[in-house]
Amino acid sequence: MNYKKDSLSDEISHRVMILLVEKDKTKFTSYEQLINDSLYVKYQQKKSSSFRKYDYDYDFMTIANNRTQEISKFKLLGIYLYELSTPISKLNWQIQNDTRKIGKFSCQKATLDFCGRKWEAWFTKEIPLNEGPYIFKGLPGLILSLKDSEGDYEFIFSGIQKSSADSIDDKSMKSLPVKEVQLEKVSLEYYNDPYKELKSGAFGSYMITSPNDPSPKKPDFNKMAKEKQESIRKENNPIELCKAIKYP
Repeated sequence: MNYKKDSLSDEISHRVMILLVEKDKTKFTSYEQLINDSLYVKYQQKKSSSFRKYDYDYDFMTIANNRTQEISKFKLLGIYLYELSTPISKLNWQIQNDTRKIGKFSCQKATLDFCGRKWEAWFTKEIPLNEGPYIFKGLPGLILSLKDSEGDYEFIFSGIQKSSADSIDDKSMKSLPVKEVQLEKVSLEYYNDPYKELKSGAFGSYMITSPNDPSPKKPDFNKMAKEKQESIRKENNPIELCKAIKYP
């Protein structure tokens, strides 16, 4: 996965993403989070409380239940993981006559206008799964390539194999269910006060050091908040562009 966090920048970010497919469910997640969840399951099986891995990566993760036709998306804000469950979108794909090879697979082109972006997909009937990255599915074959017309997002197939993952539902953080309007509300609340828990002393006293000044000092939360808010405003380029939050 190649993408731009900031649509006004030329900087490209990269992630290795995994699409897990079971009989009735699929999960799209980063390789890092897949490993994190796997380690969490092992600690749970040993009934150990020593699991303390904090580099969570829930960006772009989705879990789809094809039986109930629901899909869950996730957003990590501070110490809270929010889960938004909605009906699986019925995507109005336009299948074209164009064909090409991706690796050893024969693929066909499809296009889509969805939530503020124009998408070009290449799918193969040689892998008979109507799945693809993130929420993009519903074609008569697996999507092997997907990109938007602005060059902000691109997904490229790299391989397929039998999975050793424990379960699609496993998550190393418990999620809080929210509706769409609630998710926008908590996102704005987090933006307005991103270090609320730290300031309240929820994690005890909090001191910082720097290479130039190793002596511990109390953090300047106002300065930290302004820097975080600037980052949030700049990196506001979601896949579903029509749902971008308007931050003050």
